[in-house]
Amino acid sequence: MENDFVEGAPSSTVDIPEFLKSFPKLSGSDSSANLDSLPSAAKVVATESHAGQTSSHYTLADMLKRSDVTSRWEDGRVVDEYRKIIRDIIELLFQLELKDIRSGNLNDGDIVIIHGRAKIPYLANPCIETKLPSYRQEFKSLVSRMLGENAAIVELVHFYGKIDHLGMTFNDLWYHPLLQSSNERYFFPLDAWLHLQYERRDTWRNMYQNVVNNDIDINTIIGKSKYKAFMLVLLKKTKREGAYKNNALGVFDYSRDILENVNKFVDKDDERISTKHEVEEELTSLFPTRLIDLYEFLYSMGISMDSLGLRRGSN
Repeated sequence: MENDFVEGAPSSTVDIPEFLKSFPKLSGSDSSANLDSLPSAAKVVATESHAGQTSSHYTLADMLKRSDVTSRWEDGRVVDEYRKIIRDIIELLFQLELKDIRSGNLNDGDIVIIHGRAKIPYLANPCIETKLPSYRQEFKSLVSRMLGENAAIVELVHFYGKIDHLGMTFNDLWYHPLLQSSNERYFFPLDAWLHLQYERRDTWRNMYQNVVNNDIDINTIIGKSKYKAFMLVLLKKTKREGAYKNNALGVFDYSRDILENVNKFVDKDDERISTKHEVEEELTSLFPTRLIDLYEFLYSMGISMDSLGLRRGSN
């Protein structure tokens, strides 16, 4: 099956932020000279805004004023526009974290959005001051203004909890299921399973049950699926190898099986599932914690998300 997702992008423009207006304008004839006159922290903004005559840039504060929290969600998922911006901010904060710079202000008015991606010019020369708030606290406050708080969205609640967990790096947060694209969410269990089988052999299965200990009636839950293919995979597996375990490990095993065999046992074309997105969405609707359970397990085992070779597609 082909992945047919289309990444979102901002469609409207607003005024150039005040702090950029004070910099010299770039003309087509002497852009290099004008760039040299800019402060180093602003060059990245000026360079990208000069890349095309139709370029638009605005602050995150302006962006947040144009919409309410509900518009930043679609079917329980963060829309691509905001998901990418949050990841961009995380990447910048992770670079500071590597330099042991963990305190500073993070204001939405200082975050510039260019072609739908976030830039924070002043972080090129961060102020090292211990009396400033931690970037972790500032980041959580910023994200809560962007996404709000909703106890019904388990991945959001889990994400906020992980921000508070000091042992978790910003790089770990970048891979959180809440911020994964549809393509990443689809391949996450498959890539994780391959890594665990190759690196941990048979030992990881018992560990998974110990770390993620949930009682789940898999048969009953899958029986509620709107897709016949979901039940067919369950029945074939049960007949061939026995029932799935009624816990998070069973959900992990079933996720892998349905992703690999989704239409294998379907006879009629109109019963086939046509996209990865549909499969992943149905899995998550049936088992809302399946990806955060896997994420939690990998973290508890000290397995870096970088080592999984996750198939990202577009981030």
